[in-house]
Order: sequence, then structure tokens, then C-alpha cells
Amino acid sequence: FEYARSGELGYWLGAGFWQQGIASAAARLIITQVFEDSDIERLFATVFSGNQASMALLRKVGFTEEAVLQRAIFKNGQFYNSHIFSLLKQT
Repeated sequence: FEYARSGELGYWLGAGFWQQGIASAAARLIITQVFEDSDIERLFATVFSGNQASMALLRKVGFTEEAVLQRAIFKNGQFYNSHIFSLLKQT
């Protein structure tokens, strides 16, 4: 959608690779690439309330929490809140 100028950042990393800085390094590279080489003005990411590490990663690379959607994700038999994070292109 040309009018949106918004993109979603998503990632998954196997447990054996956690706490090594891999995801944050990859996220920084992707963010730089997207903002430098496209007309995207806003990136967003969605994280379920049980994933504190992912929320910390997003904050570390500059995202800000925008909203919390109550009971928006159903995973493993229970509901979780969905946290919406965003990062705006710096001009």
C-alpha cells in the first residue's frame, strides 16, 4: 500500500542463540536499510505480554510502546495482551 508508508518488523531466534546480541544487531541493520532505502516512515512490532525479552530488544533499538491491546492474542490455551511498539524515521 503506497499510502501506508508503514512496515512491520518481526523476528524469531532459536533459544540457543539468545543473549548474544544477534537479534538486536539484525534489527538495527534492518531498520537502517528500511529507512535509508525506502519511503517507509514508520516501523511497528507486536509482542505478546509474556515476551519481556522481545519488548526489551525493541526498546534497545529505539522503539516506543504505543498501545496495549487487551486479551488480543490466544496462545497455548490462554489469552495475552498485545503490546504495539513503533519507530519513526528520523528526519
